[in-house]
Formats: sequence, C-alpha cells, structure tokens
Amino acid sequence: MLKFFQIEGRFPRHPGELPSVAVDFVARQLGVPAAGSEVTGRAVERFRAPICDVLGFRVFSRGDEDKMISCLRRPERAERGPPT
Repeated sequence: MLKFFQIEGRFPRHPGELPSVAVDFVARQLGVPAAGSEVTGRAVERFRAPICDVLGFRVFSRGDEDKMISCLRRPERAERGPPT
C-alpha cells in the first residue's frame, strides 16, 4: 500500500492494480498466502491514515481552497496590471 501510494499518488481500487510480484514478495515476508489480497475494507482503512501522515498528505480544507484560488489569481493580476 505504501509503495503504491508513493508511486501512484492514490490507493489501489482493486487487487488487480497491485503487481503480483510485489504481493508474492510481501506474502513470503509475512509468511501468509498471497491469494485474496485486500485493498478495501476496514482492515485496509486503518493503514491509510498512517500512510498519509508519513507522506504528509491530508484532506484538502476550505483554507487550502482559499490559498489555491489566491495563487491561481496572482499571475492573472500581474499580467493585467493593477486594478483600476
């Protein structure tokens, strides 16, 4: 899950998105069967928050929206000059 998120910027939607080589490797390391890899459900949800925390991701807030709008408007203002 961590590597997938680092590479794709999102969590997998279904087990087919995970490379079978990676699933087999992790399963061998944990001593569990590789079949039936879960990518949804409560157990998986518990891992998503720590992964996002470690990588510095968080939910986009209203304050973030205001900052983004301000940033997007800046170049437009600079090209047109000061308001009259």
